[in-house]
Amino acid sequence: YCKIIIGASLQLRIFSEVISYNLLLKTPLWVISLFLIIACYYCAKSGYEVRGRVAEILLFFVVVTTVIIFAFSLNG
Repeated sequence: YCKIIIGASLQLRIFSEVISYNLLLKTPLWVISLFLIIACYYCAKSGYEVRGRVAEILLFFVVVTTVIIFAFSLNG
């Protein structure tokens, strides 16, 4: 369990810093981390159905963002 906790905390820290640096510039790092922990706890507690819905939503945003970035890069 110790290895999982260390790996998860490292990923949380890196993801929180990326969000803080790129999206939420004035938001403290602990606030971003807290909301990520709450969201992950909710998904883990609610079961596979919620995880599937969250994955579908994230997939949609990732695909749309990627298509927009590729569209802009083709014109430049």
